[in-house]
Amino acid sequence: MRPRDLWTWAVLLLVPAVPVFAFYLVFKESNFVEIHDVPSGVVATGPIAAYFVLLWIGSRLSKQLNAETSPLFPFEEQLVGSAWSFEASSQNGSRQGKFTIGTDDRGRLSLNGNFKLDGRNVGSWKSTMAQCENKRLEVLYDLGEAGKGEVRESTGLLSMTAEPDDPNTMSGSWAVVGDSQSFGELRCTRIKT
Repeated sequence: MRPRDLWTWAVLLLVPAVPVFAFYLVFKESNFVEIHDVPSGVVATGPIAAYFVLLWIGSRLSKQLNAETSPLFPFEEQLVGSAWSFEASSQNGSRQGKFTIGTDDRGRLSLNGNFKLDGRNVGSWKSTMAQCENKRLEVLYDLGEAGKGEVRESTGLLSMTAEPDDPNTMSGSWAVVGDSQSFGELRCTRIKT
């Protein structure tokens, strides 16, 4: 769970508790919860009922806020809907591949791609987080790599910057953490459609 989500839930649980505790001290005799025949429901009055109502309202607001889309920066908007080819090099050699840049259901950047070795498809990757700042694109991704009859799962990080004189070219570095730890350089070219 992200720290932001943890803080959101802490606020949702604790803020309604303050008036509930204050009302409890004032209306001690009015506080009760009764469970009648379950099909007919639960009866709650006083501060405890207010607490549950406030929790329900808070959870609805939290869902609405989390469903809001994130605005994209101008450079990110230029990337959305684009396709790219790349060549990645490392101490073990080089690989080519392609990827596309789109958005997820919350409006954030999302990258999907594959890579080839000697002309055959040997793996695919999908971003779990992507952010762009000052024409620098940083991506955390999950990688599935085929090898000897099984698929190895790894996590990777890549960081690319747009070339100042050519917006259709990005270059940078990448690293993979997992069974096959490796790192290297990356050069990408936008595929004209």
